[in-house]
Amino acid sequence: RASPNIIFDDADLKVAIAQSVPGVMFNSGQVCCAGTRLFVQEGIYDKFVAGFKQFAAAMKQGGQFEGGAILGPQVDKIQFDNILKRIEDGKDQGATVALGGKKKEIKDILLNQHFLQMSLMTCGS
Repeated sequence: RASPNIIFDDADLKVAIAQSVPGVMFNSGQVCCAGTRLFVQEGIYDKFVAGFKQFAAAMKQGGQFEGGAILGPQVDKIQFDNILKRIEDGKDQGATVALGGKKKEIKDILLNQHFLQMSLMTCGS
């Protein structure tokens, strides 16, 4: 159900993060080849998570005609609710929300519908 990325201890962290974040967020994560699972080797895990959070938090969210916006809304309420349910299921199974995990409020009332915060869940060290 997911396209995993595997990050080993000897990876160039800057490159791995710069490729992983857009890979996860591609098309708001709504495409079968989005790298929605990341397996990170223990030796770089904490540094990778910190870098991922910093990189993701800097990405702009907004509508399709908003300049510089990288991440848009979920396609509909069904998808939006499904993702929120998966986040809750993950927490129930022991995962930690390291970034986001909630609805994102967008200033433009016409766009403020199915946006989620940039999110990262962890279940490692």
